[in-house]
Amino acid sequence: MLREALPTWDDVLHAEVSMIERAIHSAGLSRQKSQRIHDVLQWVSGRFGGLTLRPLEELADDDVIELLTTQKGIGVKTAAVVLAFSLDRDICPVDTHVHRISKRLGWVAEKTDAVETFHTLRPQIPVGKAASFHLNLLKFGRNICTSRNPHCEDCPLWDDCTWAGKKPQ
Repeated sequence: MLREALPTWDDVLHAEVSMIERAIHSAGLSRQKSQRIHDVLQWVSGRFGGLTLRPLEELADDDVIELLTTQKGIGVKTAAVVLAFSLDRDICPVDTHVHRISKRLGWVAEKTDAVETFHTLRPQIPVGKAASFHLNLLKFGRNICTSRNPHCEDCPLWDDCTWAGKKPQ
């Protein structure tokens, strides 16, 4: 694991990419991800004068998303994760679970991509509820509304589900 091999971000920044790759090998796509991690840390260090995200605290959410997504390997989901969990902003990242559940409940069309789902859900989430909304959907998606073999028989949202593949209760 990365933190065991390289305990600080400074260690990661100054490590050879091959060392980062070995440390994250179990996560999959380690060659691609290791280079991107290294590149992003170099960018952060150069842009902000060190390994800090403090300058982002002064920016509006949309400006942070726009700035971060200029970097290869950082998409809207990752930028939203940074906002929500590093900057404590009231924003809901749309990961695979949030996206799947949004489609199954008919909040977005089946062919909607995750970025469009993010922009569709964002104004619908009550103020102060984005983090709990994200974390609850994450848990729900891991435990009940799973990608394969969902537990429809245990689903409290079964009546609201519009998914063609839902099983009878």
